[in-house]
Formats: sequence, C-alpha cells, structure tokens
Amino acid sequence: MDSRHASEIRWLFQAGLLVFTITVAIGILNGFHFITLPRQVLLTHVHAGTLGWITLGVIAICLWLFGEESAAPGNSQAVRALSLLAAIGIPIYVLAFLSGNLLARAIFGFPVLIAIVGVLIWLIGRLGRVTMTVPRLAVLAAITTLVVGSTIGVLVQLELASKNAFLPEGAIGGHVTAQVVGYLVLIGMAISEWRLK
Repeated sequence: MDSRHASEIRWLFQAGLLVFTITVAIGILNGFHFITLPRQVLLTHVHAGTLGWITLGVIAICLWLFGEESAAPGNSQAVRALSLLAAIGIPIYVLAFLSGNLLARAIFGFPVLIAIVGVLIWLIGRLGRVTMTVPRLAVLAAITTLVVGSTIGVLVQLELASKNAFLPEGAIGGHVTAQVVGYLVLIGMAISEWRLK
C-alpha cells in the first residue's frame, strides 16, 4: 500500500477485523438458531456490521483515496487522532450495544460520532488538494449521509437512555434509512467505481 497514512489505514482495518469477528460470531449463532438471541445481541450484530467493520474500513478508504496528494501541515496529527478515536471508539460502542446498557450506548455513541464528523471535516478540507473524481464525490456524499444517520442514531440513544421523548415519532426510521440506503449503497458504489474502473 502506497499511502501517506499507511499506519492509520492498517489500524483501522485491524480494528475492523476485530469487530468483523464479533459480527460473524453473532451471525452464525443467529443463522443456525443454536440459541435465541436477545434483541441487544441482534442490535450488536447490526451495529458491528454497518457502523463497525464497514465504517472502519470506509474511514481507511477515505484516508487512502483522499490522502494520495499533498497534505497540509498538521494534517497527519488530525488523521492520526481521528483514526485512533475511530479504531478504539467503534469497538467500545459495539460492546456497549452488547451490554444492553442504554446509558453506555448513549455515552459511547458520542466519540464515534465525533470521529465520523471529523472524517467529514477532513474530507471537506481535502477538496481543494485532490482532483475531484466520481469515486471521491460519492465517498463524500456517503460520509455526509453517515453523519446524518449517525447523528439521528446518537440522538435516539440519548432519548432511550433519558427515557424522555424529544425526537419526532419515527425518527429511528430516518436513522435506518440513512445508514442502509444512503450510506451503504452509496459507499458500495463509490468503492466499486474507484477500484473496478
């Protein structure tokens, strides 16, 4: 891999592999119906997939795709901090889902959201320094959608933990739609366009 952020990319993929293992283990247990899994475990499976290993890999791809050309001074430190926050924060957030503790889910959602928003800000900062291509535009749109969906998700977690309804009814639908249709489909197409072209 020839990238200025090779170390950070490796960390993100390694953390993603750890979370992927959790996703697969839960998936096997659920798929073969060895036991009936509680809702918190199924939610762990979903979040370990969409937010876990996939998003860790996507952040690594962002660094790879947008970090190819010249970088601003101090940029490497921001990338390192965001990468560490994501590589540590996302697995902890997945474990918070596994615990079933609503307060833990609400608390540990914030570092993950900060990392995702930070990646979006970094991407926007890179726009003048990289040649805009279709894959880069699609990645930018996918990460923007991820920020929207993740923000709604963290707010839902806050609502559940506080037992105080402050979101419009059906807000969870916006979270799910943004994460699956807006984010996953778009990032899949972006990566395909980037690597298969």
